[in-house]
Amino acid sequence: WSSDVCSSDLIAAGSTYYIMVDGSSGNQEAFTILATSATSSIIGRPLPGFIPNTFSGCVPLSVFLQNTTALSGGSNITYQWRIDGASYINATGNDTTVVFSTTGSHTIDLKVCNSECGCASVTQFIDVEDLVSTITPPSGICENVAVNFSGSAQYLPDPPFTPVNIVSWDWDFGDPGSGANNVANGQLVQHAFSDSGNFTVTLIVTSADCGIDTVTSMVHVNSIPAIDPGTDQTICESDDATVTAIVTNAALPVSYLWSGVGIFTCDTCSSTLVSGLSAGGPYPIGVQVVDLNGCISDTTVNITVNPKPVTDLGNDTLVCRYSSLQLYAAMVAGNGPFTFAWSPSAGLNDSTLQNPVASISGPASYCVVVQDAIGCTSDTSCINIDLYPQPAITASPGILCATDPNPHTTLTVNGASAGSTYAWGLSPDFAMITGANADSSTIDISFPTGVAATYNFTCLEIGRAHV
Repeated sequence: WSSDVCSSDLIAAGSTYYIMVDGSSGNQEAFTILATSATSSIIGRPLPGFIPNTFSGCVPLSVFLQNTTALSGGSNITYQWRIDGASYINATGNDTTVVFSTTGSHTIDLKVCNSECGCASVTQFIDVEDLVSTITPPSGICENVAVNFSGSAQYLPDPPFTPVNIVSWDWDFGDPGSGANNVANGQLVQHAFSDSGNFTVTLIVTSADCGIDTVTSMVHVNSIPAIDPGTDQTICESDDATVTAIVTNAALPVSYLWSGVGIFTCDTCSSTLVSGLSAGGPYPIGVQVVDLNGCISDTTVNITVNPKPVTDLGNDTLVCRYSSLQLYAAMVAGNGPFTFAWSPSAGLNDSTLQNPVASISGPASYCVVVQDAIGCTSDTSCINIDLYPQPAITASPGILCATDPNPHTTLTVNGASAGSTYAWGLSPDFAMITGANADSSTIDISFPTGVAATYNFTCLEIGRAHV
């Protein structure tokens, strides 16, 4: 038996031990072991131990270590702590605190030694987590268009899995131009950026048990296309309007879509004709533009349709040959002042007057086109002018003999209109007219006896406001 053998190797208190003595049969005999230490105790290797107040938590994690080491006597007792496999640090046997400032699984070793039996150590594992937040930004952001932002948070590393306990989500979109809308609260929020460009979005996540985490995300906001549809238009009834969308500040290519009343020659073109608009308005004609980034812009242009002038020339009429007739273009609709163009101009005193005078020498047709103050042109209106049937004079008898006693004949005007009056005063032989009424449709004429001659008589029919 060696006096330097420690009880922790061979001896347990309260036990009976036997020693083998010489003898081939292996006889055993009881004997007493006398401890020879100064304190009459059995010296053993220390039994190190400590209890952390927590085995996991969030960074920075402060862990209180309660020393529970059991000593079995001995001298020159030493304590040493080691963190994450680094060098041992000398310490006392007092309780201590360790602060972890990094995440992950950490080891704490406690080594306790005495001079007689040496050293023993124990290891505990501490898991340190951190609150880690992320921002999920939308793609294809366009200015002045509300988009969704979402935040997420977790404790890492995982495992061990620890449910997060979030108290608040506070957003700052880095967009002071949006005023009070620059900030928002909640895990899922919306924001419409007031301008294009790059913006730094900040999310501050506060947890109940793992502190605060701040995360940022840089987002790019695309500008929306600028559309110039031109000024509002005023057109004339039956005319077509040309509308053109001039697009700037857009990522090419862009697509177009026109909408509104009327008929479009091409509703997906940058420029199109609009037809079929009735008089009235203003009619809003809309156009929507979508650029390569998916940014949408729309606008409208108004078209007002003025009615074309409408004129009434009255009914077709009958006149006498070589008479004068004033034409009347009565305006029914339109915006004066008006200009007039009569055709043909031949026979008119002025083809640009509203009511010219026509000299009628035969059947005629006169037409007029009217233009109003804004340039709208009327449909062509025409009036047909015909001649009254020519009155005929018949003589009864028509042939007389000079040898006839008292030659006499009666002249009668045929084809005259009712209510006409007659004048024979232009007759070269007016003096031969006899009878009480020399200016009637029927007159009597007496010729001298025995005179062979030709006589001429002329009658003017005056009626129907003509001669």
